[in-house]
Amino acid sequence: MNTYNILFLCTHNSARSVIGEALASTDPSKRFVGYSAGSTPGTRVNPFAAEIAEMLGYPTEKLR
Repeated sequence: MNTYNILFLCTHNSARSVIGEALASTDPSKRFVGYSAGSTPGTRVNPFAAEIAEMLGYPTEKLR
């Protein structure tokens, strides 16, 4: 089974890309590894995005 890396890019890397990373990395098929980045990275992860990632079972210590 192949594993695919997916990069989610948004402006500040604080919410949308973080949620994309968590969604891809927690996919039950285990075929995806998500990464997030920002073109102008912010200083912190949006608390709501971190909460959603945690609800998905994604380790929040990986978020940056």
